[in-house]
Amino acid sequence: MSSLPLQNLNILVTRPEKLAVSLCQKIIKLGGAAYKLPTIQIIAIKNLELIPSNIYYAIFISQHAVIYGLKYLADHKIQVNKYIAIGASTAAILHQHSINSVLYPTQPPYNSTVLLELPELQNKYINNKNIVIFRGKFGLTTIADALKKRHAHVNNAIIYSQEIPDYTQNIIEQRIYNANLDLIIITSAICLHNLLELVNMDFNSTLKHIPLLVVGSRLQDIAYALGFIKVIVAIAATDQILISTLLTWRQQENT
Repeated sequence: MSSLPLQNLNILVTRPEKLAVSLCQKIIKLGGAAYKLPTIQIIAIKNLELIPSNIYYAIFISQHAVIYGLKYLADHKIQVNKYIAIGASTAAILHQHSINSVLYPTQPPYNSTVLLELPELQNKYINNKNIVIFRGKFGLTTIADALKKRHAHVNNAIIYSQEIPDYTQNIIEQRIYNANLDLIIITSAICLHNLLELVNMDFNSTLKHIPLLVVGSRLQDIAYALGFIKVIVAIAATDQILISTLLTWRQQENT
């Protein structure tokens, strides 16, 4: 009987709780050991600045933006003409909420630059239109800045914050120090910065010698700048692409 492709691999998953569960399950199914340690705690922000009661485009920058943004829209009975997602995984959450017509880039990488290339976001379609961008606190304003230059009326709906979780030393020891980690999955810059905050300075050097699997070249650059030695890049944050990248890396390591 052949061994499973991720057998004997200890993998730390740092993405937020709701997104980490399914990824961990897939890793375990392929024979790996998945240590779930979300380095971000998502907290809803309820007191938003006033946004228009009628929205031409509602843009969602993350899966959590969908979860909290749709609740806000429903609670306040706000009408939306069209929904736009930053990428496939965010669009999938909208589909799960029975929003079938969603605009999003057709292929990765899923980022601000690619999103802004959508034909529907060019000047002639958005001039004087109300656009609301649902995103997290401290997120980049690249999309909003570009759409304002295209003469749209843009509101940033900062719908959630990303805080560093409060773990006991025992949990950190179990899932990082004593786990003999072979790889760490990082899906955002704040995940990475918070991970460094959570570990003792004495473990910093050891941590930076553990391979990272990150999403996108921007996050790869950040990881290298922080001193990490080996950084593998996935082109998107979907479970499917993360697992595919992980399997390719494992195969290369075994040849």
